Amino acid sequence: MTQPVISIVIVNYNGRHHLERCLPTLLITEGPSYEIIIVDNASQDDSCQWLAQQYPQVRVLSLTNNLGFGQANWRGVEHAQAPYIAFLNNDTEVTPDWLIPLVALLEQHPHIQAVCSQLVLMKNPTIINALGGGMARLGHSYDRLFGFSRDHPAVHALISRSSFPTLFPTAAAMLMRKADFITLGGFDPTFFMYHEDVDLGWRIWLNGGEVHCCPQSVIYHYFGGTTAVAQPSEFRDLMGMRHNIRTLLKCYQPRRLAHAMFDQMRVWLQNQAYRDMLLILGWNLLHLPSTLRERWAIQRQRTRHDRELFERGLILVAPHPPWGPTIPEPATPPDWATLLQSPVLRLADDTATTRLGAGWYPPEWSDNFPAPPPNPVRCRWTNGLARCTLILPPQAQGQLVLRLRTPGIDAPYTVPWLELTCNKNSEYSQQQRWEFAPHSHWIQLTVPVTAAADGLLQLTLRSSTWAPERALPNHEARLMGCGVYDIRFEQQTPAFIQDSFAPNQLSVIIPTYNRCDVLLRTLRALQAQTVSGFEVIIIDDGSTDDTAAALEQWQQAHDSLPFSFKLIRQTNTKQGVARNRGLREAQGEFVLFLGDDIIPDPEFIAAHLAAHQTYNTSSDVAIIGLTAWDESTVQVTPFLDFINYEGPQFGYRQLTPGAEAPFTCFYTSNISLRRAVLGDAPFDVRFNVYGWEDCELGLRLCRQGLRIIYHPAARAVHSHDMTLASFLRRQTQVGEALQTFVQLQPDILSLSAMGDIRWQVRAGRYGWLLQLISPLLSKLDRIAKRPWSSRIYLLLLGIAFGRGVRRGRRL
Repeated sequence: MTQPVISIVIVNYNGRHHLERCLPTLLITEGPSYEIIIVDNASQDDSCQWLAQQYPQVRVLSLTNNLGFGQANWRGVEHAQAPYIAFLNNDTEVTPDWLIPLVALLEQHPHIQAVCSQLVLMKNPTIINALGGGMARLGHSYDRLFGFSRDHPAVHALISRSSFPTLFPTAAAMLMRKADFITLGGFDPTFFMYHEDVDLGWRIWLNGGEVHCCPQSVIYHYFGGTTAVAQPSEFRDLMGMRHNIRTLLKCYQPRRLAHAMFDQMRVWLQNQAYRDMLLILGWNLLHLPSTLRERWAIQRQRTRHDRELFERGLILVAPHPPWGPTIPEPATPPDWATLLQSPVLRLADDTATTRLGAGWYPPEWSDNFPAPPPNPVRCRWTNGLARCTLILPPQAQGQLVLRLRTPGIDAPYTVPWLELTCNKNSEYSQQQRWEFAPHSHWIQLTVPVTAAADGLLQLTLRSSTWAPERALPNHEARLMGCGVYDIRFEQQTPAFIQDSFAPNQLSVIIPTYNRCDVLLRTLRALQAQTVSGFEVIIIDDGSTDDTAAALEQWQQAHDSLPFSFKLIRQTNTKQGVARNRGLREAQGEFVLFLGDDIIPDPEFIAAHLAAHQTYNTSSDVAIIGLTAWDESTVQVTPFLDFINYEGPQFGYRQLTPGAEAPFTCFYTSNISLRRAVLGDAPFDVRFNVYGWEDCELGLRLCRQGLRIIYHPAARAVHSHDMTLASFLRRQTQVGEALQTFVQLQPDILSLSAMGDIRWQVRAGRYGWLLQLISPLLSKLDRIAKRPWSSRIYLLLLGIAFGRGVRRGRRL
């Protein structure tokens, strides 16, 4: 049998589902002869049995223990018969000619000791996963141009070359001479996983060799396909950081090492990451003898100064690596017909991503915004080439208004510019270009536009780019374009014309369960409204008190009501089912969800209708009102005031009247919107405990283009006797229901509106103690004349919520 030229080594851990896609593409690889070696890291699925049955030509090394990525690859190298070793992740799909340019590059250039492929995202092949890898000054690595579209000028400048230098080869798809790999010491055997390729690449450069990326070799990568499922992000971060410190200790020259370690310690202390710091430093202390031996060997053989790596851009001056733009979700364009017509795209909103294409960084704060709105504001920066879409009435004509921050400059005598293209390559195509002053500043731009026949206005924002690292030393190293606050379409003739929003177009839906007395107060308050003619639907969700009899008696006693009244009874199936039932019965064009313990002010209905008259010009708006405590029935303690205006109950002081609110403010105790927006059964009935069913609907609707506007004039009061202890029990229920929310919306915890719940989950282990002392805390709260520190309130709420999250995860 002819000896292969290349040995392809693949490490596998519970990855049969990846191998099912990887191996068929790998076996049609063209070019030099090769063998495939799969090193199985003690998988618990049936990977080995499946490989033996389906791919007997593949060599399988079945390990009895999980040795991690680096050592498993070493086992593959030890069994390899070829002079070249290709390392490949199991969550990849290769193109037929992927090996040809890699081998040619190593054969033509002996000084190049490692080459890697161009990685693109398997789920979105128009987006770059990596063009080699780089490193920031403190040792944090990054995938070069991650998240950039393949038609971005910066990407095109690299992929048009046969190869280019990079600090390290991305180990998802790389090639080395076997002799070089062994001579250099290969992957550090102390690394279980993460940072192996960074460490190896740095050592190659110090030893006088070079690492290149060969963009003609293209690999489709699932990106985190195995480890994202097998390990939580905290594990990955901790593992990568401890290996990073070992690499710094081995490779940096003394002066830079001292600066890097000092700065990294300062970062840990500033972030109060004491636990991580102790774990990382403790691991490195245990491995210090071997680290010092490695350092002695590396420094003795080095031929390059650290300064050269900085000058060549292989290591950044910035302390932290650039983060990539947000990956468009979904990868394919959505069904635009399922989204709402909306003339406004507020870029800082987490839910705007369904209308965003490639090229947008996550929302972040930016200052110097001309008020209103308040300064500073959250916006999204582009990477120099970004796309987005507005959904408008077909062929709507008007002007597009963009409020944005112009690009900065990182070199003298350059002129920042922006080019806007609307509906490129169509009969409705329009383009305009602006040039700006050198310093980055806020500006409002307007341009006349026409929507396409299907109502789409597809925008491409192309601009000059700048890197703050080059303009401001020690600053971030991203490649940035302009920062956009919002994009608004102002139509010459409004898309949705209605002279008035009459009360007879409104249905008020009230689900109820065992709240007879307060429900009658709600009905009396609706009788006292300043407008009449609306519809009231009450859904009795299997009440066990005398709700049904009391409502019938009340209805008989009021022959002439200022509204039409309908009572529906059902078995107890929770609020979601009850609201869906009410929607099916509603006759109004608009619906208003009201809690059964919410007592509206006399102007309540009129205020909701007036708000729609003002804000709802395109049927894309929901109005939330203000719900205060009913001081006639509730002792409003400092804690209750806090949760209503600052905390998790409503948080009204965090909202701006007339401005948009996040999806977490979709409060079904006091909200109105157009009936057609909701569909037939919008509330998900899988929520079997209190909490999140309305926010989950709010998230889905906001992703379709719904805007939630806060209108405090639509005021009501909440007549629900509550104490600190009872609310903490309620928070535990909310935490428990979060598990259902995560199952329905897996990305929910990554959204900024949800905050960071990790500390709450950790604090939840003390929930038993909080339960013991909460009655005492309630009594202290009732007699308190001044509010406690907000930190105390947030700690109590966090422990209760975290306890529920932990309980939900165990179910």
